[in-house]
Amino acid sequence: MANINIKCRLCDHLCRFQFSKKILNKYDIAYYECMHCHSLQTEEPFWLNEAYGEDAEKYDTGKASRTLENFLNLPSLFNLLKIESDVPSVDWGGGGGLLTRLLRDVGYNFYCYDLHLKSEFAQGFQWKKQASKVQVVTAFEVVEHFSNPSIEWKKIFALKPEFVICSTEIYRNQREEWFYLSHLNGQHIFFYSEIALAIIAESFAYTVYNIGCYLLFCKTSLSSSQLESMASWSNQRKNSQQQSFTNWWSQPFRFAIQDHELLASHHAVGQDQGPVVIDMIFFQLNNSGIARLWESLISHWSQTTFGRRLIILDRARTAPRIDGIQYIDIPSYNYDEKDADSRMLEKVCRENQASVFISTYYTRPESTPSLLMIYDMIPERMEFDLTQAPWKLKHDAIRNASGFICISHNTATDLAHYFSLKIDDISVAHCGVDSKFKPATTLEINAVQLKYGICKPYFLFVGERAGYKNAGLLFSAMQKLSDSKNYQIICLGGNHQMESEYLHLVKDLDVLMFRVNDSEMNAIYSGALALVYPSMYEGFGLPVIEAMACGCPVITCRGGSIPEVAGNDVIYVAPDNPSETLEAMLTVQSNKTRKKLSEVGLQRAALFTWPKMATAVQNAAEKFTSRNLLDIPRRPL
Repeated sequence: MANINIKCRLCDHLCRFQFSKKILNKYDIAYYECMHCHSLQTEEPFWLNEAYGEDAEKYDTGKASRTLENFLNLPSLFNLLKIESDVPSVDWGGGGGLLTRLLRDVGYNFYCYDLHLKSEFAQGFQWKKQASKVQVVTAFEVVEHFSNPSIEWKKIFALKPEFVICSTEIYRNQREEWFYLSHLNGQHIFFYSEIALAIIAESFAYTVYNIGCYLLFCKTSLSSSQLESMASWSNQRKNSQQQSFTNWWSQPFRFAIQDHELLASHHAVGQDQGPVVIDMIFFQLNNSGIARLWESLISHWSQTTFGRRLIILDRARTAPRIDGIQYIDIPSYNYDEKDADSRMLEKVCRENQASVFISTYYTRPESTPSLLMIYDMIPERMEFDLTQAPWKLKHDAIRNASGFICISHNTATDLAHYFSLKIDDISVAHCGVDSKFKPATTLEINAVQLKYGICKPYFLFVGERAGYKNAGLLFSAMQKLSDSKNYQIICLGGNHQMESEYLHLVKDLDVLMFRVNDSEMNAIYSGALALVYPSMYEGFGLPVIEAMACGCPVITCRGGSIPEVAGNDVIYVAPDNPSETLEAMLTVQSNKTRKKLSEVGLQRAALFTWPKMATAVQNAAEKFTSRNLLDIPRRPL
């Protein structure tokens, strides 16, 4: 990365390499300084899923004290800024929600927002855009975590707060030993210069002030008397902290009791939530990875109380029948009768008093609120003919949906871009890997290879091959291999016949094409030299993580969500470079490389499970159905 010119993720100007640092004790990461705003930033942070895993908070030993200090500082600062206690405010990146809870305990109407962490202390008070007016956004030790600062700052200022109060260490040409790089947890990835902060303020028509330990962005510039008060406050914070503690101690549970009553009233309303209706249309159309996704989710939900809320619409008996789930048979889908189908779905939803409708593939009722799952934006990114019926159906469903779930953050970003949606309105639920995908035994591998005529070491390709799937890269690389006759290429799925565009590339190669069931697929993955998956764009890339779960090394491209899913535990090649691909195919045959990729791949795959996705989708559905609950205002101080 050090020899690559990158653009600043804040101002889009060119950056120059500064130094490298090992992140998470395993990745050598390059740091760059922007030549315009002079901020410091890492290379593209592919490791964030790992950084925000189960041990995300291990090294942040100062969090409790830092939160307590902010709690004791803020009431007196709010008083100087004339903050109204009953107007909603948001603690952005609030983590476990402790600061939100403490501020609510002294009467401020705060909510918690955090993209990565569960809000333990502010459950029921996560930010859901309840109000049209936001008075304050706080962001303490947060902005350095932004993977795309230009977008994240836009989200904050889109709330049009009167004030944004944040804390972060300013970058002033520190080097690789700077403590604030926080290399052990890998979460600090962008470091702002004073010039950068001024650019941010100016771009949103705010003024930024440095007041002691905080940065204060103001919609309206402070007067000279206010500035004097701020300077005095900064110098006398100890007295202010003592007063804040005294105010809390005088009535520590007053507002906590009020919040308990508020949550109890919400819970009572929530008990009346109606069924969740799911149209299993995809099983009528195809039996690919999307079908496996939904069968896995429904199977998990069948063992939960959420499963009792589900009503599955089965198109002409094409959906799998799972015990414990209610089914309703409905007719097959016909693209020429879209409006009639919407009326039929609306009738079913009304008859069953559905609270939300979810389609597995872009159908919709006329008016019942629709929560739409988006798998990818391939037609839009690859410039397909969007006048074709399936894509017209997709766009109609998006325009009429009330909420969205995407299977990757990359897909969510693309959806927001192409349809001018707010990224915060889109939930993300990563796909999982079935537990049956695991390293196969030698006996299982030999049996499958004997059955399908696999008699040489082989490279594996899975799924459709044409177009953006880019199978030609594998075939072109194999053509360059001097002893290619000693290898086979196994193509699972896709067309039964080789596409005409590839015939000239495979005429001298030993290529087998066939389909297998999941147990056989497990053995095929396990026996391969590598999965070569050169797709130019993926909404998730399920074969990549399935191969990793089987201990199979992966050679792939940085297309769409693949870096989000695979991290740094695969070999990346350029999508148009057969020579680089050939080099990767040779490298992966060394025992040392195979062992390393197999080990890290197994660890990576363990991060993605169907129960985890099922929980994320369930949470999104429940949040969607309950978001219109009565928002009882806080009593003022």
